[in-house]
Amino acid sequence: MKKAIIAILIIILIVAIGTAVWVYIDNEETKKLDATSVTLKEELSIEFGKKAKISDFIAKLDGSLVSDNEIDTEKLGDIPVSFEYINIKNKKRQYEFTIKTIDKNAPKIFSGKSYTVTVGYKKELTDVLLSGDDIDDNPTREIVGEYDFNTVRRLSINICCNGFKWK
Repeated sequence: MKKAIIAILIIILIVAIGTAVWVYIDNEETKKLDATSVTLKEELSIEFGKKAKISDFIAKLDGSLVSDNEIDTEKLGDIPVSFEYINIKNKKRQYEFTIKTIDKNAPKIFSGKSYTVTVGYKKELTDVLLSGDDIDDNPTREIVGEYDFNTVRRLSINICCNGFKWK
């Protein structure tokens, strides 16, 4: 009887150790697969407002996407993208990457390229500029460099939209 109990305990111990080793090896193999299952394209940027799906940024996927969702590109800058896929071992996995939406159209200054103010002008120089942008309703206007309204000279003018600058 004692020998039977010891034999059963040894079998249970062997099965438990075998299961633990199998789970460990399987987890390590899955980690290796996760590291190479998704290859992104080199270009991870897209024009603001342009339609895009997750698959548009994947160069190679060892497995299949659970859902090829559209990405919201109605915000400038870095956009986090997260998706699920089924790997080649038929396990559901999560993957994350970041794309950048960019504004390819510079804001426009509509009121001309030359501005004249009188010596001693007292208001903000940017107030004489009429500007607009296809994305930003209120592009920032700034004067580059120092100026003195009591000295006649030429200035360079920049306008800025959502942190992106053009000259």
